Amino acid sequence: MDVKQEQAEAEIKQSCDNCGSPITAWTKETTQISRAEAGEKAASDQQGSLHAHQQHGSEEHQLKYIGGRYRILELIGSGGVGSVYKVEHDLLNKIYAIKLVNPDAVADLKVKQRFHQEAQAVADLSHPNLIGVHDFGISEDGAPYLVMDYLDGISLDYEIERCGHIEEKRALAIFMQICAGLSYAHSKGIIHRDLTPSNVMLVKDDNGNEIPKIVDFGIAKRQAVDAKLTQTGDIFGTPLYMSPEQCLGNEVDARSDIYSLGCIMYETLSGTQPFDGINAIQIIFKHLNEEPKPLRKVCENFEVSPGIEQIVASCLQIEPERRPPSADGLALNLERVADGKPPLSTGVLPKVRRKHLTRAAQIGSISVVSIVLFVFAMAGLHTITEPDYQKLLAQAQQEFESGHEQQALSTGEAALAKALGHGKSVPASDMCSIYGWLSTCAERMGDYEKAAASADKATTSAEQSGDLSAQDAYALSAARYERAFDAGLAQHWYKRAVATRQRRVGANSPELIRVLLEAGRCAYKHRTNDTDLQNSIAYLEHAARIAETHLGSSIAISPTERFQLYEQLGISDSLLRRYAQADKALVKAQLLIKSAELEPEQIESIKKLHAEVRTHLRTGKSINSSDMPVTGGD
Repeated sequence: MDVKQEQAEAEIKQSCDNCGSPITAWTKETTQISRAEAGEKAASDQQGSLHAHQQHGSEEHQLKYIGGRYRILELIGSGGVGSVYKVEHDLLNKIYAIKLVNPDAVADLKVKQRFHQEAQAVADLSHPNLIGVHDFGISEDGAPYLVMDYLDGISLDYEIERCGHIEEKRALAIFMQICAGLSYAHSKGIIHRDLTPSNVMLVKDDNGNEIPKIVDFGIAKRQAVDAKLTQTGDIFGTPLYMSPEQCLGNEVDARSDIYSLGCIMYETLSGTQPFDGINAIQIIFKHLNEEPKPLRKVCENFEVSPGIEQIVASCLQIEPERRPPSADGLALNLERVADGKPPLSTGVLPKVRRKHLTRAAQIGSISVVSIVLFVFAMAGLHTITEPDYQKLLAQAQQEFESGHEQQALSTGEAALAKALGHGKSVPASDMCSIYGWLSTCAERMGDYEKAAASADKATTSAEQSGDLSAQDAYALSAARYERAFDAGLAQHWYKRAVATRQRRVGANSPELIRVLLEAGRCAYKHRTNDTDLQNSIAYLEHAARIAETHLGSSIAISPTERFQLYEQLGISDSLLRRYAQADKALVKAQLLIKSAELEPEQIESIKKLHAEVRTHLRTGKSINSSDMPVTGGD
């Protein structure tokens, strides 16, 4: 029996000596043990978890509940800062995983702040390829905790270790879904910053399909928001997968996550990390100065296509501007390779080798890396100066959180003026962040006109930066804000939002449904002529087609929303005197009455309208538009 097989079997058999609970139930966000040593793999990670479990075993028997309602079933993993438990909700009888700050770390204010930051980072994230978070609270002992999905699966790290490597067809399916999760997180302004194979869980859906889920947002950064806890010069992450700019403590954006994903893709396909070394200094030095061995040379014993090699190489470019600008663009090229097509040119594909340094330069570079690693240890030394507009934007965020909204808005506008004063030297992605924050600030203050104007400019900046996810988010925001005071402009923006979302996710994606519903309802509510009604019907019929195709999808709409969709279609078709189409829609609506959550008045009105439509189809009797039911709103 070889060493890997022995390790795998040992992992399956390991249990806590104190309580006998198994520790191999993979969840999601077990506290990561940094793998700075290049040879460290899944077996050593598991041994660390076992040691931590034994250390905290007696506590587990003493601590029966967390938050008064989550009953502890077993300890899954533990580290210096937190422990992860498998729990059951007393009232719901549902299994979750809870990350709980360890008692000896509760007094550390920065630990608590970062834990709260993680909760804030993931609270608004709801995507099939991201870990789901359901609750945040403080335990009876004053320890913060986070309630998450309990994922019954294995980590990508473990699967690579088990298989040696993952064949390209399966790997592409995994990579494209990771891109979808990243794109969604980036559209919400969240940069993960610790994307590693051990932070990707592989689970199965009800149909047996493999679904990767990105986990552990413990050091995630909300762009232009986290200045107090995460400043330029702070170093976080796992060295094997860190981007060059992250290694140096520079400002990071979505392209840093794309570099980390490039490292993951390289390792998944080849079974080998693109850069390794005997310690963190060597690994970081290689990220900054060396080029990885070509993927197909590493994979000589199995087939890797030229297209995927080209894509991985583009992700591992040392300069951020030479990488794919967004997860959407990366996903598009991965999809092309999966379909047997060559990737599209991204402007970063021509090979540019890292310069080999002279001996003197190597010594200087090693000194820089040593300083970086010292920052790792000290966790508070700031070596790079932020641009003035970023400092002002961070100050504006602090003012806003302190309740000084008007002052925050003024400071944010000062940040914008500073950025505009720098001219074209300011990246379009930074301008997008500034306008986006101003839009959010104005919206919270009730100034929807200013919110819409800033969202408009954020969308334009996102287009200039090539960030389709940001275009999607801000175009939809502009539509929602315009709806508050200018229905005509709102319909223009909804048309743009639908087109942008469709380019990002495809014409048949469940992620398109809700935007289509909003657009359709807005066109109906603010209609001034038959053209507006026709536009409303077009949006709603598109949404209906997608909903019928993806009935089992976790992000498809509920029976109640489907009822409202068909009800709206029936009403709109009736107003346009398209009674045959109205009849079909109303039949579908009535079939959903038992499964939807409806008021008796809704059921009565839809039955009355359907009866009138049927009467017209039989007799030609006209329907009075004033008798139409009022639908589910804007």
